[in-house]
Amino acid sequence: MDKPLYVRLRHRIQARPNQTIKLQDVAQLVGDTDIIEQVNNIAIHQVNMSDQSIVVLDVMRIIKEIRATGQELDIQTFGPAQTIVEIVYKKKKFRPMFLLPSGYYFFLVLPLPS
Repeated sequence: MDKPLYVRLRHRIQARPNQTIKLQDVAQLVGDTDIIEQVNNIAIHQVNMSDQSIVVLDVMRIIKEIRATGQELDIQTFGPAQTIVEIVYKKKKFRPMFLLPSGYYFFLVLPLPS
């Protein structure tokens, strides 16, 4: 008899470049604890530098990866059919030293209107 596994995808998650996105990051799972422990660490996607700022993971891909474990599971999905993965790149820091030359130019070099 197939054991039930209930899957609910999250709406949106954030990931960093070169991060491996696992099933536990993308979905909430309900079922037998032994099955959840085995399925939780399945790699769904490897974020690489060729990905843009957003990757969409579909529920069919999730089911395919779960089925690849070879277990006899009755997979029931609830909620959204896709998860949006927002890839967060390192932001550049604000450097006030770039502001100094333009401030010097505007306040000291330009003549004041008379």
